[in-house]
Amino acid sequence: MRGPIRHCWKWSIAFVEKLKPDQYLCRIEGTQFVLVSLENDVSNITQIADELRNVVSKPIMIDDKPFPLTLSIGISYDVGKNRDYLLSTAHNAMDYIRKNGGNGWQFFSPAMNEMVKERLVLGRSAERSD
Repeated sequence: MRGPIRHCWKWSIAFVEKLKPDQYLCRIEGTQFVLVSLENDVSNITQIADELRNVVSKPIMIDDKPFPLTLSIGISYDVGKNRDYLLSTAHNAMDYIRKNGGNGWQFFSPAMNEMVKERLVLGRSAERSD
């Protein structure tokens, strides 16, 4: 394996090595992945997020040029909620961190739902005015 594919393979292995037996990392679309964990200690959750970010912290070289990578992580931690709710709120948190510079992690907060609703209303208003 050569070039970027080799690096992606290395990251995949490094991510898997960071996971515990009760954790699962799955690609959901494009460059978006979800980590499912039974972990319920907030400090352990943030430690996991930091460890995953550290995996991609060093730029890779492609054609002798550095190619930096970032990892934006949305975290939804709400015991008793269903899968769709957790995925949706984690996605909102990820969007928030990406729009604010990326390369970090963010816990979901209910205020983020309000921001999403406002964006949807503004988008619909713009569509109607066209």
